[in-house]
Amino acid sequence: MSKLHETKDKNNQQTEKIENVGLANIQNQVNHVWELQETCKQSDNEQWSTGRIIDELFLCLMNVEEDQRRKYLQQANYLIYRIPIYQPTPSFIINIIDLTDKIKQELENSSDESLNGILTEAITRIFECVNKRYFNLSVRHLLKWELRE
Repeated sequence: MSKLHETKDKNNQQTEKIENVGLANIQNQVNHVWELQETCKQSDNEQWSTGRIIDELFLCLMNVEEDQRRKYLQQANYLIYRIPIYQPTPSFIINIIDLTDKIKQELENSSDESLNGILTEAITRIFECVNKRYFNLSVRHLLKWELRE
């Protein structure tokens, strides 16, 4: 019987060690998440580079869903073969309500020339998801955009 008790004691000690290691790992993960959140808060106060604004705008627009479809990807899919044909040329419409506060702030702080470049590049990336070759050959030079409230 003593060997049985010794085995149970060893098992209990090993279980406690595993639980402590598991708790330590969880605590490390929680601390890491807190650090990331603090970094994000700090970066919210920083001014973004033009490249970052384009990246964040593209990702933001690609994540907007309407009727279980990506709203702006669906719009690009609809417009890509119509832009070269329709007169007047249709604009790619972005609803300001779909943008994050940080993106709105960065766009407001951009010059008109920068704003045009940022929006055109982000929209270009969306169209390239539909048909990159056709877009670059037949649509890019005709692309117009519009921000709506």
